[in-house]
Amino acid sequence: MKWQPFASLSIDGRIINCNPGFCELMGYQREELIGLDWVRDLTPPEDREQALAVRARLRRTGEPLRYFEFLVRKNGRLVLVDRLVHQVCDLRGKAMYECSFVTVVSAGKSPETQDAPVWLEKVAKSLNISQVGIFSQQMKGVVSQAENYHRDRSIPVLIEGETGTGKEIIARIIHFGDGNEKTPFVAINCAAVSANLFESELFGYEAGTFTGGLPQGQKGKLDLARGGTLFLDEVADIPLELQGKLLRVLQEKEYYRVGGLRKIATDVRVICATNVNLHRKVSEGTFRQDLYYRLKVGYLALPPLRERREEVLPLARMFLAEFSQKKGKRFEWIGDGAAEILRQYHWPGNVREVRNVIEWAIFLHDDRELRPAHLGSLTKLISGVAGRPGYEVVQPEGTLELPTGGLPLEEFIDHIVVRTLTLHGGNKAETARCLGISRPCLYRRLKRLAGGCN
Repeated sequence: MKWQPFASLSIDGRIINCNPGFCELMGYQREELIGLDWVRDLTPPEDREQALAVRARLRRTGEPLRYFEFLVRKNGRLVLVDRLVHQVCDLRGKAMYECSFVTVVSAGKSPETQDAPVWLEKVAKSLNISQVGIFSQQMKGVVSQAENYHRDRSIPVLIEGETGTGKEIIARIIHFGDGNEKTPFVAINCAAVSANLFESELFGYEAGTFTGGLPQGQKGKLDLARGGTLFLDEVADIPLELQGKLLRVLQEKEYYRVGGLRKIATDVRVICATNVNLHRKVSEGTFRQDLYYRLKVGYLALPPLRERREEVLPLARMFLAEFSQKKGKRFEWIGDGAAEILRQYHWPGNVREVRNVIEWAIFLHDDRELRPAHLGSLTKLISGVAGRPGYEVVQPEGTLELPTGGLPLEEFIDHIVVRTLTLHGGNKAETARCLGISRPCLYRRLKRLAGGCN
C-alpha cells in the first residue's frame, strides 16, 4: 500500500503521530520520529526562522496553511515538500494539536510553477479551508457570553437547548473560563437520580439518618462543590417538593443536611441546563415560577446543530482525529462522499450524535479516508407523514463482521442507548419503551454515562 505522508504535532511542535508514508519519506522508523521537534530536528538551520513564523501565524489565525519548505531526512539530504497544515481544536476552538500532509515536489520544477498534486487538492477540499475553527458565528456569541458569566460567579445561569447540543461544555466554559480555574465543578444529572434519593444526593445526610446508610453520614454535592460550581443537568426533573429547598439555598446561601439540625453555609455558583422549555413547565405547574426566575438571572439558549450546519464537518474532523488516535486507527481525513452525507443529515441528536457516529465508524473500520460505506448505519432523514420528518435506519449490506479484537459489550449497549435517546429527542419514557427496559434501568445506565457531552 502506498501511504500519503502524514504527521500530527503537539502544540509545542513535537511529532506525536505519523504514518508509514511519512516514515518512508524521512528515512526514519516511527519510534525515532515520535518526539522530534519539527522545526529544530527536521528543518534546515537557515529555514528555521521562517518555519517558526509559519507556526506563529497558524497559532494566531487558526487558518489552515499551505506552503513549500525543505525538510532534512535522516541521511542528511534535503527534500522539498508541499505542506498543508491545519489545527485540530476542541469545542471551544482551543488548539489541541496540528495535522500536516506533505508531498515531495518534483525535481526540476520551482515551487512557484509546481502543479498542485491531485491528492493534496482533494485533502484541501475535504478540510474546507474556508472554515476557521469549529464554532459558527452563532455559537461564538454563546461562548463569548459564557466567558462573561465566568467573570461573575455570583450569577446563576440557565442553559436551554436540545439534547446533545453541548450544554455541559458551555457550563464548563462558564466555570473554567480560560482553563486556569482550580475550584471544583460538580455535576448532577437530575433525571438519573430517583426522587427519594435526590435530597440526600444534593444536601448529604447525617449519621444514623437511614437504615443502611453510612455510619458516619455522607456529604452532598453542595459540600463537594463548595467554592466552585454545582451543575444541575436536566433541572426540569427536580421533584416539585424539593424545588423550594433549592430556592432557599440560592436565596439564603445555607442548607441543612438530611436528618441534620445545624445550618451549613454554602458558597456555590449554580448552573442549570434543560432540554425542555422551562417556561412552559412553569405554565403547566410542574416547575416553580419563583425558582425559574431565580435560576434565569443569566440565560443562554443553544441552537440545534441543524441551524448551524457549518459546524458539522469541523466537528466530525475533530472527532475523527480524536478517536483515530485513541483507538490506534489510520483515519486521516473525510472523503467527499462521506462529507456530503454528514452535511445533508438532519442530526436530531446534535453534537452528541456526530461524536457517536464518528466513534462508531472508527470502531468498526480502519482506513485513511472516511467513506460513505463507513457511515452505513447512519440514520438518514426521510420525508414523513404530512411533511413531518421521519427517520429510516439504513443498515450495512451483508452480515456485520465483528472486530477481530473482540466486541466490548458494554460500549455496544451504551451506543445503542444513546442513539435511541437522541432519536426520541431526549424523551426517556419513549426511549425506555423502545428499548424494552424500565425507566429506572435506563436511569442507571445514563447515570453511569454521566459526564459526556450534554
